Amino acid sequence: MASAGGGRLTDTVSDDWQDTLAELRELRASVTVVGEGFAELARREGVLARAELSENLTLAAQGAIAGGIAIPFALLALGFGALAAMFALALVVPLWAAAGVVALVSAVIAAVLGLIARRRFAATQLIPQQTIRSIQEDVQWAREQLKRDVR
Repeated sequence: MASAGGGRLTDTVSDDWQDTLAELRELRASVTVVGEGFAELARREGVLARAELSENLTLAAQGAIAGGIAIPFALLALGFGALAAMFALALVVPLWAAAGVVALVSAVIAAVLGLIARRRFAATQLIPQQTIRSIQEDVQWAREQLKRDVR
């Protein structure tokens, strides 16, 4: 009789074990499907990012080309504008004086813009000061943690 009761317990444990194994197999299959889905999603996101970056670089290159072509024309327009101002001023004063006035005004404008550019470049720092300070603070914090742990 004892063997009959022991057999039922063994059968119950065996059935539970089989159910658990079946659930683990199903879980493994689900995790595999989800993992493959994430891998595919990451691959597609990478493709999208590369396509978007390529498109943005193409647009930036086209803009740089158009800007490079526009600069000489802008300089020509500026020069002809200065000539027009000089000839208009020549109606009031001699031509040599009009040329001198236009040259002087052009020099003053160039000097002012040059000083503005110089100040802005001087204020620009290529060294990332905030990042350096942040790293120094992190190093200091880590040293304090090490000292605290040693005690």
